[in-house]
Formats: sequence, structure tokens, C-alpha cells
Amino acid sequence: MRVKKQVRIVFIHSGLEPGRDGVGDYTRLLAEECARQGHPTALLALNDAFIDGVGGAGGDAAQATGGDLPTLRLGAAMPWRDRVRAARAFLDAFQPDRASLQWVCYGWHPKGIPLGVEQPLRAILGALPLHLMVHETWLGVEQGARWKDRLVGALQRHAVVRLWKTLQPQAVQTTNPAWQGVLAGQGIAASLLPLFGVIPIDPAPDQAGLATLLQAHGIRMGGEGDDPLWLLALFGSLHPAWSPEPLFSHLEAAARRHGRRVALAAAGRMHGGEALWDRLMAERHSDRFMLAKLGELPPRQVSALLQQADFGVAATPWSILGKSATAATMLDHGLPVIVTRDDLSFPFPLPESPGAADPLVHRMGADLAERLPEWHRRAPASRLPAVAAQFLETLAGRGA
Repeated sequence: MRVKKQVRIVFIHSGLEPGRDGVGDYTRLLAEECARQGHPTALLALNDAFIDGVGGAGGDAAQATGGDLPTLRLGAAMPWRDRVRAARAFLDAFQPDRASLQWVCYGWHPKGIPLGVEQPLRAILGALPLHLMVHETWLGVEQGARWKDRLVGALQRHAVVRLWKTLQPQAVQTTNPAWQGVLAGQGIAASLLPLFGVIPIDPAPDQAGLATLLQAHGIRMGGEGDDPLWLLALFGSLHPAWSPEPLFSHLEAAARRHGRRVALAAAGRMHGGEALWDRLMAERHSDRFMLAKLGELPPRQVSALLQQADFGVAATPWSILGKSATAATMLDHGLPVIVTRDDLSFPFPLPESPGAADPLVHRMGADLAERLPEWHRRAPASRLPAVAAQFLETLAGRGA
């Protein structure tokens, strides 16, 4: 059901540099879709690390354009009193009915400890009704967490709870049942809002160009006499502690059983996992089990890869898969997703299969070699319109 009454919404996040802030990209896409559904929207970044001082590249009072949406980006080095003044003037000009704060602790403090941020936010928002979207809660919530994570997490928890108590949002949402349980432990009732893919689906993907790109990175697509290829995509960051086993052994066994070659193509910024992937390429790459690092690609090339691949690989743990924008992007592209980790547990019950809300999601098991040929793609389809409609229902008080 679409919200019939027009609502003017300002989306607030720490930063909005395109391609450099995953939640910023998510926020921009959601705002644009709400505008397409008939609700005027604006974007406000209050702690943008990519804006120097007051101004952007042009230095014009920190005002920047966000496509067709009114957008204001304020630099992280700017004094808070100046940011409050500029943000208030921006809101006075736009006259929103609702605000949606997209929250990640690390967006507001380099070490993820944003103590005191709630006060300038309160000064900016005034009496404006607030929706709070918690993309990340705090460190150290899982069983067996390191003492350092628990210590930092205690400070982050304090910051989030103070934020909630000070701003008193009318609605709180998060992306997965684990974070929902973490928030409930502090008395914060949150409903679930699923993620959508952050890479647009290209209606005419350049598969010839993709084949050239893959071959340039050591993935031989095949010719006469070659066994058919299973192409797997790994998209986005990779934790340096991620283990390739038993995935690699299962894939090699599946390839032998079904007369296939296997190729794993990693696209995007791998962050701390890049050295791990380089080592795996040096140790494991062969004519029948090929590994490639494609690096950062334009969105159209990423979409082409995800539409050509047979399977996607998710490095996010099963219990918190709902927080992964890369998994959501693969699912929007119709890609069966193999979840390779199930190593996080929490001191409260979770739904039996919190990662399996989509039939394309598959938890890796010892029977992978048998089951892999049974997993098929579906037609690509963005979930953004449906997620935006659910978000709008929540703002209207009907989607909790």
C-alpha cells in the first residue's frame, strides 16, 4: 500500500560522498525512490569527511547538489555551532514533515565512539518527528567477543541509548533480527526494514566487455573442448579473518563431480581482506579453479558481472546477513547466494533461519557439491520500490 498523503522527508546521515559511504549511498537511493513515489525529500550530511571546512569543491556555503534533491553537506572539521546554524537554515527552507536519521556509530567519530552527538542533533531537529534507522548497533554483542570489542561496545551502547533517549524517535528500525534483539535488550523496540541493492540493475549489460575484463584478469571463459564454467562473484569488502575453507574444497569437489571449471571473481574494495585474496590467488589459482581480483568497477560493470555469474559468495555471517548491502545487491540481481560463515551467536534466541528470508539464500554445508547444480538464478528485480513503500508506511505509523 502506498502512502497517499504527501510527506516531506529530510534524510540525515553523517556523510554522502558517492561510492565512499555505503550507508550514504543507501540513503540517497531511498530518498530518490521516496521522491519518485510522490514525497518531496532532501538530504543532509552533518559530518562529511569529504567536505573541507564549510564548502565543497566550489566553497559555496557547503551547499551541494544531490541529483534533483536539495542537499546540504557539512564538513566534519566544521564547528558544531556552525553546522547547527547551517542545518537549521536548510530545514527552515525545506520545511520537512519528518526526519529520518540513518545511524552508524563510525560515521560520527573516527573510532566509533560518538559521545555527545545527540545534543547538536537535538538542536537541529527541534520538535521534528523522527525516524531512526540503526544500520549498526555496537561492538562486542556476540558471544565470545574480544574484551577490546566489549569495551568499545560499552561506550557505543551508551552513545546509542543516549541518542534514543534524547531524540525520542517515533519509530526505530534496523536490518536484521540480531540487531533487533540487541536493541530490545536496552528497551528499544525496533521493527525490521530489509536492505535493497545499491548497484542499479543494468537493463542491457555488456557481457562481451565483461568477458574481455575477466580474461584480462586470468579467468578463461572457455572455448571448444573446455568444460563449462561456473562463475562465482564476491562483491565488496572481505574480512581478513575470512576462511576460504571449506568453501574452496566444496567447490573443487562439485567441479570434479559435475565436469565443471570454477572461477571466483572479486569486485569492489576488499579493504582488510585484500592481502588474503592476493595470497589465495598465488596459492590456489589454476586452469580449473581460477581466482581474480577485479578491483573497483563502474556500477554498470558490477551489474554485468552479477547478471552473468552463476552464484554469489557472501562473507557476512548467517545470523546477520540482513545487514549486508552486498548480499542484498546480489539478490536483487537474481543471484543465488552462498553464505560461507555461521560463526556468530548471541545471548538471546534468534529466528531459526534469520538469513534465509529469501529462497536464493543458501547456507554452506557439507552437501554443497550435491546441491550446487540445483540452485538457479531468477530474473533481476530491484526491491527498492517495495522497501521504500514499507519505510513510508512506517513513517505514517502503519508499518511498525
